[in-house]
Amino acid sequence: MHTFGIIFGFVLLPFVCFRVLDCLKDVYLEIIPPAVQKGHNVTLFCHYDMEGAPLYSVKWYRGKHEYYRYTPSDSPQSKVFPLHGISVDVSTFSTLLFLTWFYSWS
Repeated sequence: MHTFGIIFGFVLLPFVCFRVLDCLKDVYLEIIPPAVQKGHNVTLFCHYDMEGAPLYSVKWYRGKHEYYRYTPSDSPQSKVFPLHGISVDVSTFSTLLFLTWFYSWS
């Protein structure tokens, strides 16, 4: 019985993962400017195609640390997490596609 469960899991898992990942296509990050000097702003554009599926959330990370989250169903929809060296400007965040932040190397 145990072996059957493992084999069944390996057979079923690719189909489950494919269905979950099926709705998110063409995801890429655009950084403007591509190179930024210390103390200057950078704008991140997250381009994606949900193919009509509802958006659950957009999360931005630096390494393992989350510094920004947008969840349309929450109130407030935007949440900034303090992270040394990053200052997020949510006043310019209007479409889920871009996020401007100030990066300090110190």
